[in-house]
Formats: sequence, structure tokens, C-alpha cells
Amino acid sequence: MKMISNGFSVIKKTIVALFFASPFICSSQSITPELINGNWQGILIQAGNKYTDNYAYWLSLNMKGDSVFGVIRTEDANTPYYAIANIRGKVNNSIISFTQDKIIKDNPRPEAYWCLIKGELIFDPSDNSLSGKWNSDMEKCKPGSILVYKSPKPINMNATPVYAYSNFLDVETIIKKKKKFSGYKIRLSEINFESNSHKIIGNTATAEIERIYALLNKKEILHVNIQGHTDNTGADDFNMRLSYLRAKEIYNLLIAKGVKENRITFEGYGKSRPIATNETEEGKLQNRRVEIEIEMINEEKTAVK
Repeated sequence: MKMISNGFSVIKKTIVALFFASPFICSSQSITPELINGNWQGILIQAGNKYTDNYAYWLSLNMKGDSVFGVIRTEDANTPYYAIANIRGKVNNSIISFTQDKIIKDNPRPEAYWCLIKGELIFDPSDNSLSGKWNSDMEKCKPGSILVYKSPKPINMNATPVYAYSNFLDVETIIKKKKKFSGYKIRLSEINFESNSHKIIGNTATAEIERIYALLNKKEILHVNIQGHTDNTGADDFNMRLSYLRAKEIYNLLIAKGVKENRITFEGYGKSRPIATNETEEGKLQNRRVEIEIEMINEEKTAVK
């Protein structure tokens, strides 16, 4: 999403334009508010980018009549750089055509800014996704593609939070001491999945699910966000879907155990948030992971909204 101009070394950071290629592009299914309204999360892809070719990406859409409006958020993964922008558009049968009005809040890289975009979205009913290509009229803003899924988590309208890695024992100790904290990440290293699948191997998830369940029971103001990640092997869209389904699998296990839906959310990031190099097998192994983010919500609230 960032480009460098030849004359001034100015980075241009592109948000999103979508022209969707989908097996359902000829489908007669029309887009409705029930299908589209709400939050979407996934990745924005831009091959050949200097910094990364995968960005974390969110949409919040609201359809009224044949009009659609909302906001988008794009993050340069593992950095504080992000942008939030307004979008508006029209619905015509199975296609949403939209444009990005303006950036309403951002933290760009030094000497950088975000490009304005336009595009089209198509809903794929086979997996409840929106996917396709984007472009921009702005110079040097190379086109790319997008894949997002419906998300139970609202878009973050503030600066990108930074959570330190921890473990269940340390977080439990903090809770026992009634200390407040902004958030921690815990890697669920005991959970193993079949290759290229979201199916969990044997009973590897049992102990981790019990730990998460026990943690949430200790304090009602805790909220958990489950996040799936992959290495860079394979197609970006496949990795995004795989990471999303693996996080959703953990989410479903917790719901089945009795955790309330307003206490947990889930997201998939594909390869967009590596924690190690993808140039070695050891690094790839570290990047193929499921994590949870634990945060305290406002103590005056009894539910996550």
C-alpha cells in the first residue's frame, strides 16, 4: 500500500479499491442489509510493496435502500501505522460500488500518506466473504486485492494497541492481585491442526480451552480475541481463509463450553502478521500459530459492545 515517488521519496499508502472476481459473479443472489451490514475483517494484498504485501484490513458497512456507507481501517501489521477512512457507495443486485471519501484518522509512516480509492464488492454466499481486486486513480498507487470475512469484533477507531506476550500463569497472577492491564497476548502452542486444515488434531485443544474458560470465569470484565496466523507458504487468499477458520474453530469450542458470545471474538490474519522470518523452516513454524489477546473492558460495563 505504500509507494515511493521518484522525485521526492514520498511514500504513498493505498487504502482499498475492489473489483471482485468471484465464482458467484453471475449469481442472481442480491445483496441485502442482512448479508452486508456489520463488521468485516481480513487482509489487503499489494504485491511488490516495499514494506509488506499483506495488510490487516477491516470494513464496517451499513446498507439503507440502495445506498451503503461506513468506515474502513487498514494497518501496517506489527507497526503503529494505520488509517481510518469514510466510504460510501451504491448497491446494484450483487455488486456494491463504493468510493473512499477521505481519511478521518491516521498514523502514517514518516513522509507517507494514504491513497484514496474506489471499487466494487461482491458477496460470496459459499463462505460469507467479500473478495476481489482494488485500484486507485492516484499516481503510483499500484492495485491489489482484498479478502474479508464477517467479524463479531467492532472496528478499532483508535491507535493500534500494543500487547506484550505473556502466559496463562502470569495473567492469572495479575488478576488475583486485582491489577489492571491494557492487554496481553498468549500463544496457544499446545493446539495443533491438520496440515492445510482447520481440523484440530486429537485432543490437543482440550487443555488450552480449559485455561481460557477458567480465565474468563475468574473476572467478568475480561475479553478474549482469538487470532489465527500462517506462514507465507501458499496463496494469500488460502492462508487468510485458513487462519480465519482456525480461529473460528477455537471460538466455537469456547461457545460450546458455555462462554458468552460477548466475551470472545475471533479474527484471521493469514501471513500479514509474522513474528519471525519466513526464510527458514524454524521461522515459518513460529508464524503458524493461534494466539489470544486478553484485555480488560470498562469495569462499569457488563458486556462488550
